[in-house]
Amino acid sequence: RESTATRPLSNVRWTQIYPTLLLFWIITVIDKSNLSIVMANHTFLTALHLQGQTAKLGFLTTSFLLPYAVFMPFWGWVIGRVGLRRVGLVSAVLWILTTAAMGTVNSYAALAWLRALLGFAESSAWPLTFTLVARWFSLQERARAQTMEAIGAGIAIAVGGVVTTSLDLASGWRGQFYWTAALAAVIVGGWTPLGAALVSLVFGFLTALTYQLQTTSALPKNLVLMIPYLVTIVVLAVFARRVRAPAADGATYEPRQ
Repeated sequence: RESTATRPLSNVRWTQIYPTLLLFWIITVIDKSNLSIVMANHTFLTALHLQGQTAKLGFLTTSFLLPYAVFMPFWGWVIGRVGLRRVGLVSAVLWILTTAAMGTVNSYAALAWLRALLGFAESSAWPLTFTLVARWFSLQERARAQTMEAIGAGIAIAVGGVVTTSLDLASGWRGQFYWTAALAAVIVGGWTPLGAALVSLVFGFLTALTYQLQTTSALPKNLVLMIPYLVTIVVLAVFARRVRAPAADGATYEPRQ
């Protein structure tokens, strides 16, 4: 078998791995901060009886950040035991389910618990990123590769407010959580930017279909609104074993001398 030192160099790490991680961090940072926009929504405050409850609103951030910090070492240990792909899939499914479930809550306690579960799921982001960078990039390239986190966070901060506010205005505070959950298209799309874009178009079609069904179908409205997310979960469950990370995943990159 040809050694990694003599194989022709591949640009896949820059054309697929780096853009995918960049998109991942943009989504992650937007998902962390979207609640700060929702907190200004009067309908949200009224539905959960949070008008003037600044301490409770602040705790929603704390309930996310505590498990986010505490469970990072746990995910690093799990990646070493069961592998990068499985951890990515499990944490993504938890991310989808908890974010979508936030759009269905009717109590403050339920939202706080879901925020804590989301912090647990998203705490895998750093271990996953560090593992991918270590496997795909040489020592000389890792500093450059790690810039995707800062660039992604900067882009998310710049556009996140506009995106979240637009979703909030277009589909309400519950719909905004549903849309954020849909961003798991990166994994469903087979770990490629093109695949993620195609899955996003399909998700958009399903969302448009729900608007039609709300006026023409006898199904309960909440069930109709769940259709795009149920389809996402089914696709993950059915096709997850067929979705493969790039073939050289797990092989240490060694540049030619």
